[in-house]
Amino acid sequence: MLWYCYVGYNLHDINNGRSGLLDLCSNANIHIIAVQEHWLHDSNLHLLNSIHPDFVGFSISSMSERLCTEVYYGRPYGGVGFLWRKTLTNRIKIGARAVSGRLRLALTGLIYLLQLH
Repeated sequence: MLWYCYVGYNLHDINNGRSGLLDLCSNANIHIIAVQEHWLHDSNLHLLNSIHPDFVGFSISSMSERLCTEVYYGRPYGGVGFLWRKTLTNRIKIGARAVSGRLRLALTGLIYLLQLH
């Protein structure tokens, strides 16, 4: 039987949560990780793809609009995304407007994934 393990992880900033995220990626039984609170700006979203060589992902910043309309000050916040094993890349389709996706299973259909924070 084919199965996938999907977990959620609140990073509380990519710098604080990096080691825990690396541990999750190193666990061979975990296939998809939904991350919250990465606190990355748009220009740094690529950092999630460098966490582990077996994982790739997609994320959005919660700060995009604020950074376009005012001078940034204070602590960063928000941000959600998905990381998945590269072996699943041809089965994952990411939604264009939100952090959502679907995983095509070989015989049983689709699993829809939605990331809200």
